Amino acid sequence: MFVGLNRSGKPKDGNAEKKPDKPKDPWFNFHAGRNDFKLRYALQGTRYWGSYITDAIKDYQETDSGEVEKTLKSNPERVDENLKGLREELELLGGKPVLVALGYAAEKNLKCMKSEGYEVVRILHPAAFIGKKKYRDKVLKVLDNIQK
Repeated sequence: MFVGLNRSGKPKDGNAEKKPDKPKDPWFNFHAGRNDFKLRYALQGTRYWGSYITDAIKDYQETDSGEVEKTLKSNPERVDENLKGLREELELLGGKPVLVALGYAAEKNLKCMKSEGYEVVRILHPAAFIGKKKYRDKVLKVLDNIQK
């Protein structure tokens, strides 16, 4: 399971503290930002293609992960509440999937899941300033070392 830190983008009113905008289309791809093509490119044609993707923090819509981390650091109960929702998602899916954190900030917030028996690994965030081929190589190197 691929897990980003939070939903990217900003609400129309610019207030990230509000609930994120709900897309009109229920099948809206919430990971369709300008750099997310790198993750699609990295996984296409591999056994990871079609993997489930979600976010750890669902109630905070912001493009700057530094801002997200600052807000979460001052409000740790918000992290706990959001991870409770992630645990419910995991329960619905069943089993103990490997949690593949999209970047350092996501990994940092998922580390507590290790004590619950989840393996947490980190791949480079798609927004990293490298080309898609190099991104794919780095991602697959990490994923291919997962013991399963």
